[in-house]
Amino acid sequence: MKLNKYISYFGVSEIFIIILLTNQFTDFIENLFNPIAFLTAIYLGIGCYVLGYYIWQKSQSTLKSFKVASFLYIEPFLTLIFSIILQRAEIIVLWNIIGGIIVLGAVLLINYK
Repeated sequence: MKLNKYISYFGVSEIFIIILLTNQFTDFIENLFNPIAFLTAIYLGIGCYVLGYYIWQKSQSTLKSFKVASFLYIEPFLTLIFSIILQRAEIIVLWNIIGGIIVLGAVLLINYK
């Protein structure tokens, strides 16, 4: 957990330096006060980064590494499902469904006791 904290500090400071070097500081300030951009940043920062890495670290300490890593393969499938739920203009073809079934089957097979 400590390493993730330092990585996030380094990432924030690096992106801030890039913002300053590319003269995008005014765009950064304008988007800081944009409520949709602010809520998106809060969701990504707390929901995805902090909560995601917390769950990842806890699962790494209780389960075997290969079992935890196998769940990473579900991420594209979940992204497709959430894009449908949020009514994005995604076109689902037969290969998406077949690939999702294969991935879910493999993850279930790996984690079956």
